[in-house]
Amino acid sequence: MAFLLTILSSMLSAKRFEMIFAEWTKSLKDGDIDVDVIAIDGKTVRGSKDSYYNKAPIHLVNAWASNNELILGQCKSDGKSNKITAIQLLLDLLDIEGSIITIDAMGTQTKIAETIVDNKADIFEGGHRVPFILRWPEKIKAGTAYDKTCCTTDFMATAAEIAGQKLSDNEGEDNYSLMPIFNDPETPDYKREYTIHHSINGSFSIRKGNWKLELCPGSGGWSDPRPKKAREMGLPEIQLYDLSTDIAEQHNVYDKHPEKVKELYNLLLKCINDGRSTPGAPQTNDPALNGKWPQLQKLEKLKHSKYINE
Repeated sequence: MAFLLTILSSMLSAKRFEMIFAEWTKSLKDGDIDVDVIAIDGKTVRGSKDSYYNKAPIHLVNAWASNNELILGQCKSDGKSNKITAIQLLLDLLDIEGSIITIDAMGTQTKIAETIVDNKADIFEGGHRVPFILRWPEKIKAGTAYDKTCCTTDFMATAAEIAGQKLSDNEGEDNYSLMPIFNDPETPDYKREYTIHHSINGSFSIRKGNWKLELCPGSGGWSDPRPKKAREMGLPEIQLYDLSTDIAEQHNVYDKHPEKVKELYNLLLKCINDGRSTPGAPQTNDPALNGKWPQLQKLEKLKHSKYINE
């Protein structure tokens, strides 16, 4: 049997088999298998160097699905110096949307980062919602969980509090210290009430509690429906989702909750105009290249649309 398999494998085109295998791993995400964490790493095949025949060792770059214990893809690189090229080829083969990518320092190249980010470019939760895992044995009890929304912008205020530093009124204007949560997960003292983010094309979204307002039709990024296609389909310019019952954002309920649309819209607009989401004096936003932010112009137009005024 082993002899037969050896003969059959020798008859296969390695490149063709690689492509078919990559397509098969993509199909896993369409089934019941969740590919949450993909580890990209390169290894040298032990014993592959042959000094007698002057053959260099074989270097392979692998994509490992950590929770599935499965190699999703593999590319051979011509020496460690070409590992970056192999990583790029491997990422192009895989469907990494919605997955967390781990990679070592060699993979932190601009092009590689862009490839990963381009797959996480949407306004939908899959492009923004990630777990925040923290280990601090002296402060936080192992196994402690907090189910409210926090944001990476809070790291500055948190670090300042840990270091005993007070931020000025014009520093960390969107930062809330996470220290109250670290002290007591049930505390009401963590002050973040809402979170603002946007897609790769600058479309804004605001989330408060279980409600999330998205000010664009479709994904606002590269997943279907993309912005142009969404407009051709006549999709609403506003999306409202109750994430407690619709985490997949499949049921746009903006027309059923106009008061919630207005509330979140006005909160978002105020935050942008104030230049901050924390209490304090209004701050100046970063200047736009040609006057006003195009995103802000779009927001102000929505103020007079049927979505806000009805």
